[in-house]
Amino acid sequence: MTNADLHVHSNYSSDADFGVQELIGRCRKHNITMFSITDHNRVSATEEAIPACLEAGIDFIPGIEIDCSYKGIDLHLLGYQINWT
Repeated sequence: MTNADLHVHSNYSSDADFGVQELIGRCRKHNITMFSITDHNRVSATEEAIPACLEAGIDFIPGIEIDCSYKGIDLHLLGYQINWT
């Protein structure tokens, strides 16, 4: 069984407090076996997360949350399996 959390922010986002290592530790503690860091408009955590998740035995999906607007409405678009490089 896969337990996943595909909408996690690291401390690279202004609305989060935890660094990559702490997020991975929390995933392990709560039996999360797959997760994605989807920081706002940046992929800064991805380079650190990939090897750390590999070592921890957690599947990692590169992601991002893009802030955008449509007809005056603020939206948050999630992207997964992105080319983060």
